[in-house]
Amino acid sequence: MKPSARHGLPGTGNGKSPSWISGAATLSDVVLSTRARLARNLSGINFPHVASEAELARVAKYVLTAANRVHERTFRAMQTVDISALDDQQKAALVDSHLTSVAHVRAGKHRFAIVDEEQSVSVLINEEDHIRIQVILPGMQAEAAWRRADAIDDALSAELPIAYDPHLGYLTASLANCGMGLRVSIMVHLPALALLHRLASTWHAASSLDAAVRGLYGEGTETAGNIYQVSNAVSMGWTEGQTVGKITAVATYLNAEEAGARELLLRTRKSEIDDMVGEAQDQLRDADRLSVEEGVRILSALRLGYLMGYETHVADHVFSELVAALRGGTPLIASDDDRARDIFYQETRRPAHFRNRIRAERSAVAAG
Repeated sequence: MKPSARHGLPGTGNGKSPSWISGAATLSDVVLSTRARLARNLSGINFPHVASEAELARVAKYVLTAANRVHERTFRAMQTVDISALDDQQKAALVDSHLTSVAHVRAGKHRFAIVDEEQSVSVLINEEDHIRIQVILPGMQAEAAWRRADAIDDALSAELPIAYDPHLGYLTASLANCGMGLRVSIMVHLPALALLHRLASTWHAASSLDAAVRGLYGEGTETAGNIYQVSNAVSMGWTEGQTVGKITAVATYLNAEEAGARELLLRTRKSEIDDMVGEAQDQLRDADRLSVEEGVRILSALRLGYLMGYETHVADHVFSELVAALRGGTPLIASDDDRARDIFYQETRRPAHFRNRIRAERSAVAAG
């Protein structure tokens, strides 16, 4: 797996999209994707946030060497990406596709990602922890995502000295991840609950299952278009099966609540939905520039309309594809000198990109 900056990555010119946008999975009306992430560290080396350059380089060498040794049975058709070799647009593409994090692409040298051909698996080197193994699948697939991540963990752990304490479990940079080192998260779209002002009570109920809520781009980021990431709040004291079970229960609850909210809106506030969908279509038709917030708000309204029977052509896969192509990570990544230029470029290209993709979907539906 020779390090590369370009080939096969989202947003780098080959037109390939991450597999989680397909939407062809359980509960995909509400759950856009499921991610299982395992945090691991190497014994005797400082965590990345306090490690020296030499230590970071040593971690990268150890992990990449181990990955090459288990490549044939574990990392088929996978590619190693040197994060520091990417430009801001390529970094934003990885962040928007949820293949890595803002913190990882901003961290500097000796940061790598090993990404599979389907862009469903990424192994992050020197993010918050030395190793973060993550699998992201469409819809609600917590069990499948965890088992795939666990298989990769088993293969790498057989080659590396993983930091583990018999009382505390896996040692991680954050106490919240100590123990299993497992975080299972679902990315959900809840526009009907938002319209009915029921999100606060919904999150209160979800918290009883020890769920934590974050924004579209993860911890410390804002939500947009009523898209949220919901994950287990703690890692210590639970088994992997319990974690998967609790997040599955949260997904089932959110799906039922959102479906009920949609039915109520259709019965009692259909004229308001008519106006909302029509306004979103008009705004997209006339826009020559859209911010991330405006763009995702329009997409959210059009997807809700589609799910409620309107011919907006923003089906699950179209919505997920356009969200993954928002480049909302750009202002979080770009330097001060480049930020204004990059934001302007993305805002002016966004309306035409949205319109062209929706037009293509309309044509595909008409063609049968």
